[in-house]
Amino acid sequence: MHLRSQLLQIARKLTMSLDPAEVLHQITASARELFSADGCAVYMLGDDSRTLHPVSASEPPYDDAILSACLDVSHSLTGRAVLERRVVIFSDAGTNPLGAKVVGTPDDPDQRLLAAPLILEDRVLGALSIGRHAADFTQEDFEPAEALAIYAAIALKNARTHAALQREVEERTRVEMALREMNELLEHRVEERTADLEIANEALAASLREKELLLKEIHHRVKNNLQVISSLLSLQTDRITDPRAHEILRESQHRVRSMALIHEKLYRSPDLARVNFGEYVHDLAAFLFRSFRSSSQGIVLHVEAEPIHLPVDIAMPCGLILNELVSNALKHAFPNGQAGKITVTLGRTDDGLARLTVADTGVGLGAGVNLQQPETLGLQLVAMLAEQIDATIGVVSQDVTQITITFAPRMQAQGTA
Repeated sequence: MHLRSQLLQIARKLTMSLDPAEVLHQITASARELFSADGCAVYMLGDDSRTLHPVSASEPPYDDAILSACLDVSHSLTGRAVLERRVVIFSDAGTNPLGAKVVGTPDDPDQRLLAAPLILEDRVLGALSIGRHAADFTQEDFEPAEALAIYAAIALKNARTHAALQREVEERTRVEMALREMNELLEHRVEERTADLEIANEALAASLREKELLLKEIHHRVKNNLQVISSLLSLQTDRITDPRAHEILRESQHRVRSMALIHEKLYRSPDLARVNFGEYVHDLAAFLFRSFRSSSQGIVLHVEAEPIHLPVDIAMPCGLILNELVSNALKHAFPNGQAGKITVTLGRTDDGLARLTVADTGVGLGAGVNLQQPETLGLQLVAMLAEQIDATIGVVSQDVTQITITFAPRMQAQGTA
């Protein structure tokens, strides 16, 4: 269970950033920690499919030397993982004839090596090379190495796609700024240059349309990649027999799904900056009820949600809060098949704030539960996310347990919601 917990933590870390440098750092750091390794390097496969180019190394003080040496796929230990498309281990890496000698690093006859290919959508992107002296790698290292390689391939693909899209957006922005400057100049010559001005305006409109399509594509790809992560968690869940570990992975899957649904709403929306959170509340609550179908028999769900539009930096934390509160009610409020009702409401207060409420007729929160200093991960997330959006939390636990989150439907200095 400790290993699965480590892999889950690694998967979370690798999805927290889309910066390529940070993702590479997290991959090498995670590999060294997971395998108690002395060093790790990430290689990307060149366009000729014959050369591995180092893009990140963590084996001080030899990082610069490693980063300056490319590997021949056919004549290197790490290249074997690429050719065979599987994890390979070498207990004789320091003396193996295929072991590539990197100038600037010492000879080490005791070196052990594990290499894992980075494969995504049946295409080899590169490889991880992990070395250590303490002990041989064994067959037990294959499964975590394969999992790490999958997570790393997805994270690298996401980061590179995001970087490429950002460069394209920046180029579009540069073009738009140039066109605006041209428009300012043409306004002074409008009578004699009307035709030229119309052409420039048409080009600007086309550029803005392309930018909207590009933003939609970003949300669409992020949603798809989150669904891939959710599917991986689902596959892991199916293989786990320990009930607690099974529950932890399912909770993580629901959190990923709640984030993916935000991006799905954005790319389907004509307004790329805001989410119709009323629709989102209906969809997420229904999804959670279906997911907990074995334990939700006899429980009635009632949802009343106004069509409040939230910016993504408010919608994402609110979606995670809603996921935790509804999941918590489904798991704990109605033990032993007890029947009851869960009510989810979203509306506005008289002073214009948004109010999200989850109530149930179950057994209550129990003595000692304090949402200001919660003990469970789910309630800790609720408190942390509420603080992130400057929300207040209200709790009533009598005949009906009711948790209310009240917040401004926009971040400060962002305009009207």
